[in-house]
Amino acid sequence: MILFALLLGLLAGVPPPDPRVASEVELRRAEQTEHKDLAAALALARRALAEAVTPRQDIRARIVVARLERERTDYARAWIDVTDAIRRARALRDGDLEAQGLVVLGRIQWTTSELAASIATYRQGLALVEGADDPATQVDLHLGLGVSYLESGDGAGARGEFERALRIARQSGNPESLANALTDVGNSEQLDGRYAEALRDHREAFQIYSKLGDEWGLGTALVNLGSAAEGLGDLPTARDDYRRAQEIFGRLDLVRHLANADRQLAEVLARMGRAAEAQAEFDRALATARRLKSHTVIANIYHDEAAAYEREGRLKDALEAQRRYADEHEAALGQRSESVLAAADARYDAARRDAEISALRAAQASAEAATMRARAHAYGLIGLLLSASVALASVAWSLRSADRFKTRLLGIAAHDLKAPLGNIQQIAEVLREERPDERLDWIAVESTRLLRLVQDLLDTAALEIGRLHIRREPVDLGAAVAAAVADQRWHLQDKEQRLEWSPPEPGAVMIVGDADRLHQVIANLLGNAVKYGPRGSVVTVALAAGAGTCELTVRDEGPGLTAEDRKGLFGAFSRRSARPTGKEKSHGLGLSIAEEIVRLHGGQIGVRSEPGQGAEFFIRLPRSSG
Repeated sequence: MILFALLLGLLAGVPPPDPRVASEVELRRAEQTEHKDLAAALALARRALAEAVTPRQDIRARIVVARLERERTDYARAWIDVTDAIRRARALRDGDLEAQGLVVLGRIQWTTSELAASIATYRQGLALVEGADDPATQVDLHLGLGVSYLESGDGAGARGEFERALRIARQSGNPESLANALTDVGNSEQLDGRYAEALRDHREAFQIYSKLGDEWGLGTALVNLGSAAEGLGDLPTARDDYRRAQEIFGRLDLVRHLANADRQLAEVLARMGRAAEAQAEFDRALATARRLKSHTVIANIYHDEAAAYEREGRLKDALEAQRRYADEHEAALGQRSESVLAAADARYDAARRDAEISALRAAQASAEAATMRARAHAYGLIGLLLSASVALASVAWSLRSADRFKTRLLGIAAHDLKAPLGNIQQIAEVLREERPDERLDWIAVESTRLLRLVQDLLDTAALEIGRLHIRREPVDLGAAVAAAVADQRWHLQDKEQRLEWSPPEPGAVMIVGDADRLHQVIANLLGNAVKYGPRGSVVTVALAAGAGTCELTVRDEGPGLTAEDRKGLFGAFSRRSARPTGKEKSHGLGLSIAEEIVRLHGGQIGVRSEPGQGAEFFIRLPRSSG
């Protein structure tokens, strides 16, 4: 398209247009068309993406495309496009664009009921724009976070975010941001039953939309004004506001908004006792909603119609409307589930695609090594001794390069997983403090388990490149063991196991080392004892101190180890012949990392075990001379 325009311009003697402008023009048209024709707006945004010249244009277009795809309930494609935009923004080190992408990602997560994830996403975006001169994005992030808090039952948190958004919007002087903030604040006030305050804020939003000439905004504000008036019992005003909104949405042919305005007008007419008018509006609302093909909107109409019939005493009609509501509601849930599952599949496909890319890169490294071997063989035709030396050096170098590449990819993947898992863990902890729930306990436990796996992957990568380091400071080994024991309480409780442990006096067993790394080793040994011990068994922990050394032992009542098990037990990705007794997962990294940590402390780790007699792991460490 751009090439054709350039050619026409040259033939007509007109200066060629700047190709960088085309994408921006299409993007502006898409945003202007959004509230009138969503499909046309999406087509324009995709054209802007195709015509993007600069990286920033590409990212901005992807964000708009994803936002419009979400509006069309295509959550899978929206997730793919926005996460791609976020990755590109990070590579470009553009925090503002990344934050704009996170706004859309948070909305997708909220729509698909992933409230904890949306809260974490909005917080991540706010951390990026803190101190930045981008008030519009800050307002969007605070509003999104407020809505997610509201949906999760945190009314106080929601009010705080809405107030921050309103304050930033007023200070910025951006009328569109201010109108959006007033709308969300007003809706929140309505949910709290503060109808007079809601009416005030929706009126201010209406005035701003009037000055902007934004008809979609005007229609939305009128619906909100009608709802607030209805809450105050002023049904005639509510009726008039809904009719004005109905006229605007009908003129713009905004089908979804029109159907909702029809429904709300019908409901208020029914409350006013105007049954015939109400029935006409319900019928109109259903006809409009069927054009939309939205089970959710149709279900809402039948729900209000059933309530209206019940007030009139038309119980048979109310029962029929309620039955139709149930059918449409069930269909809506199925439709929503399909969209959510599609989004989940998209995330899985993206992860699988990344894995395939890693595999292709590894294959490329292998091919390069093979090429170098072939070249070395060719050199052998010239000089046998020289070529042999070159070949060996080349192969060794290629293998080391491939191994380093693999290790780097492993570290990157683990590092990218660590932050979201940490967010999940923190959110679970916050929610547990607010309202204790056993399900939240298990979210915290499982996220901790996954974080440990990620840390193991990072440690394995560090081991392979010789970068696993420890601190040197006084450590109370008894306290370290006690902390690790406390971490296992949920797993012990789940398997009905008992732990026998007599802690020494504080400071009785002191060593010099890294408390965090030693906790990692002890937690691994305890976790294995719980994992391989049968339900109802005993895990025994003992700490003994000698003159210059101390020994920690962890014993289980599991199946024990064969001679073959003991041979490679401390190697990476090792596997035992026995299986965990509670179907727990084992990736075979923990003991190899534990061995290296103990070695760096100048100690020794080992195991005493025979098949059928359980296993006793021991760690010997030098005691502190001070």
